[in-house]
Amino acid sequence: MKTKRTRLRDSRSGWRPTPRETLRAVRTRFSCAKHSILSWLFRERRKMASNGCCTLTSTSWCTPRVRRFDLRDVLARQSPHIDRVVFPNYEAVPERPSYELNEPNTFKSVTLFKRNHLHIDTATYARFAQSARRDNPNFFLAYANGKSACRVSSPGLRPNGAHRFKTKGGGKEVTTSESAILHYPFVSAARARERAHRCDCTDVKECSMLAFDLVLANKVRGEAADFESWFDERVVENNSTRREALLKAGVYARIHAPTLLIGRT
Repeated sequence: MKTKRTRLRDSRSGWRPTPRETLRAVRTRFSCAKHSILSWLFRERRKMASNGCCTLTSTSWCTPRVRRFDLRDVLARQSPHIDRVVFPNYEAVPERPSYELNEPNTFKSVTLFKRNHLHIDTATYARFAQSARRDNPNFFLAYANGKSACRVSSPGLRPNGAHRFKTKGGGKEVTTSESAILHYPFVSAARARERAHRCDCTDVKECSMLAFDLVLANKVRGEAADFESWFDERVVENNSTRREALLKAGVYARIHAPTLLIGRT
């Protein structure tokens, strides 16, 4: 007998939309964008950000690694024949144990990130990836394929999964080396616990698309008594020697942009 798949929950906003509801929302965004002055759309996991310059949600920042934090400059430099621009993602790495993390604003509390393998020298990645991964299934705990932006004027524009767009005839896609999405999937034990309880499936494999999600769900639903300690050991960067080595190698990056930007508002 097949396990009945339940609708995923989001503890911050209630039930998530169904695929039909999501498709309807995306089509509405496309229609509105094409009848406005917008030039680009960004693909984001929770929503389609269409402010023409950057995507900012509760989980992601998209910011150039330059002094001016304006993606319009990055997109303006793209050749007219470029339809889609991929922004590799960096993954936030908490450095403070769960019992010390009192800062409610994620963007202020985390400044350490794993860089995407597309932004790391191949030889360096091969040498240090295992050290950064530790005992976890993959180098990144969540996704590693970034997010993309697409010209609104591209023919046949439509979404292609949660990270990409499609255009008629394939179009031309490039991956930027000067900008990155900052992703904050597992910055505290409390948020990780929420994520593990986001569905009511009896079989956690039904709703665990990522390898670490399956590990996380099994831990929370099994031996949950020492979950905070387990999380700190598997996710928190608590080894100063390793941290400095990975920063020096360019596998880790120290990024203060979100903290500085928020501090000015």
